[in-house]
Amino acid sequence: MDRITNKDGMVAMKFPQPVQKHVDVPGGFYVFFPRRNISFAWIKPEHVDYLLSTQQTCCGGTRHQVFRLASQSDANIWEGISER
Repeated sequence: MDRITNKDGMVAMKFPQPVQKHVDVPGGFYVFFPRRNISFAWIKPEHVDYLLSTQQTCCGGTRHQVFRLASQSDANIWEGISER
């Protein structure tokens, strides 16, 4: 998936659960805010690979990726931009 960026060069990312999520990264932190059933944040490009490599254990020891790149549709929905 291509990285979606805003006018400031920040990259759209999402957390799979619609809850507020605080995340520490080397040199800073982010808060993923839930809106319209998507937990979303704009991330500095230098932190994207760090977040994409973050995994958690669940469901009997299975490890899975925690954060994902958001699509343009995800960003539009979260920002309240109609695609009609």
